[in-house]
Amino acid sequence: MDKYLEIPRAVRRLKVTGKVYTSFIISETGEIEEASIVKSLQYNCDQAALTLINNMPKWKPAVKDGIPVSIRHYLEIPFDYRSH
Repeated sequence: MDKYLEIPRAVRRLKVTGKVYTSFIISETGEIEEASIVKSLQYNCDQAALTLINNMPKWKPAVKDGIPVSIRHYLEIPFDYRSH
């Protein structure tokens, strides 16, 4: 994840460190849907987190009784102005 997360310039300038808490649905086909911010850190971090999630490759979908199903997933995305 760190490889693909772009730390915005404003985050470095403002010396922001913390986590953005996100939520999204992994569909029965593994596509990412309905990405949203559950707990914000800072606007630029939130936007970078959503971009990261929306550009993720397909996930392996959840399976219930042998059938792929949609599931909501939560992910913490860390930001540290000193990284990258």
